[in-house]
Amino acid sequence: MDLQNSFNCSGGSIEEGRDGLLSIDVYEQIMKDLGETPYYQNEEYKNFNLEEFLKSSDNDQDSNKLEPNFVIGVNNDLMSQREYSIYDDYARLSDFLPNLPESARAFVLPPGFEIKVGNITWFTNCKNPALVSYQPLFIIKKVSNIDTEDEMLQLTFLKDEAWKNITLSREEVLSQSRLQKYSSKGLPVNSGNSRILVHFLASFEAINEPLLPRAYSYSSFGWKSIKDKQCFALGNKLIGADVDAEFTPIAAGEKQYSEAIIVKGSIENWKAGIKKLTSFKKVMFVFYAAFVPPLLQILGLQNFIIHLFGESSIGKTTLLRIAASIWGKPMQGELILPWSSTNTAIEMAVSLFNCMVLFLDDSQTNRSKKNVSDAIYFLANSSGKGRGDKRGSQKLAKFKSVILSTGEGRITETTEWDGAKTRTIELHDPFDGQNTDVIRNLEKVLEEKKGKKIPIN
Repeated sequence: MDLQNSFNCSGGSIEEGRDGLLSIDVYEQIMKDLGETPYYQNEEYKNFNLEEFLKSSDNDQDSNKLEPNFVIGVNNDLMSQREYSIYDDYARLSDFLPNLPESARAFVLPPGFEIKVGNITWFTNCKNPALVSYQPLFIIKKVSNIDTEDEMLQLTFLKDEAWKNITLSREEVLSQSRLQKYSSKGLPVNSGNSRILVHFLASFEAINEPLLPRAYSYSSFGWKSIKDKQCFALGNKLIGADVDAEFTPIAAGEKQYSEAIIVKGSIENWKAGIKKLTSFKKVMFVFYAAFVPPLLQILGLQNFIIHLFGESSIGKTTLLRIAASIWGKPMQGELILPWSSTNTAIEMAVSLFNCMVLFLDDSQTNRSKKNVSDAIYFLANSSGKGRGDKRGSQKLAKFKSVILSTGEGRITETTEWDGAKTRTIELHDPFDGQNTDVIRNLEKVLEEKKGKKIPIN
C-alpha cells in the first residue's frame, strides 16, 4: 500500500515521507465521494501556519517539547487483510486503542493527526508537532434533539481507565470558550489546547461523517414522533420507538425530575393499599384523574385542575402522594413541587412533565395571589408566558397536563379568569373526615415504595 505522500501544514503542498498517513489521491477520492471540497483547497487553509496558530491560542510552549519513545503507525499487514474500502488508507483508532467502545472501532483519524505512546493525540505533518490532548477524546455519535431540533454531538474520553460520555450541542463542541467550560466535567480541555482541540474535533466529525451512529435525545416528556412513528418519552425511556435515545435536560435542575420517574418497592403492597381507598369516591376520582394526561393530546382535550382544599391534617398531601406514586417518587422535591415556587419554575416543570401530572402542594405558601392567579391561567390554557430577548421572541411553551393541587382555601378565589375557573374542580376534605387509620397505613406503603411508574407499553 503506497502511503508515502502527505500534506504540508504551512501551505497545502505535498511532501515525501511519514508512512502511515493518508495519501493525497485517496483523500481526494474520499472527499469527492462525500461531495466535499478537500480542506487544503479552502481559503482558510491555504495560508495556514501552525506556529502562528499555536501562538494565537496561547498554547503551552513546553507541550511542544514532549517526545514519546515511538510513534504508533498504521498496521499495514492488518489493513491488507480487511475487505478493501476507501477508509482502509486511514489510521484507525482501533489500531492504537484496543479497548475502544465497540461502536467506535471503525472510526479513523483525520489527516494531520496521530496517536502516540501514552494515548497522547498530536497534530502532525509539521516541524513542531503540537499537543492536542493527553487523553484520547473523540466524537462517538451524532444526536438529534426531537424537541429543540438542535444537532448535538456525544463526546467520549478516557478517564480513570474508563470511557466516559458527555453530550453537548454542536455549537458547544465547536466553540473554544464554550467547550472549555466542561473541563469541570473531566473533559481534557483547557485554555492552552482548546483551539487545536476544536480543530481536531471538527476534522474528526468531517472525515467520519458516514461512520458516526445517529441517535435521538429529548428535553421534555410526553408524546413524540420519530420517523412518523408515535412514542412516549417517560423519564430516561422512550417507549414505543426502537431507536437509540436519551433524556437531555435543558436546565441542570431537570435531571432530578427525570431520576424521580422510577420503579421501586412492592407492586403488590401498593395495589393492596389502593384497594383500601375504593370506598372514598373523591379519592378514587383524583386517583383515576392521574392516569388521564397521556390521553389529552390523543383526544384533543384541554388541561384541567383538581384542587384539594380544607384544614390541615385531613389527607390532602397524602392523596397527592398517592397519585404521584403512579408516576414515580411521591415526595416533595421529587415529583411534587411546592406552590411557593416561582411561576417561571412552575412553567418549566409543567413543560418538562408534558402529558403527565403536575403536582403542586400548599397553595397558601405562595403569598402572592397574583402569582397564583397567573399560574392558574397559563396552566389551564396549556401555554406558557411569551418572552423575548435581544435575539427576538422565544419559543412559547406548550403542554398538556392535569394539575393536582392542594391548599387550605379555594384556589378559584385568587383569580378573575372565568376560563380558568371553569377548568378547575375543587374538592373539600377528600377522605370525608374518616381518614386517620387509612392515612397512617397509606403513609407506610408510600414510604416503602417511593414510586411506581405508570405501566405504559
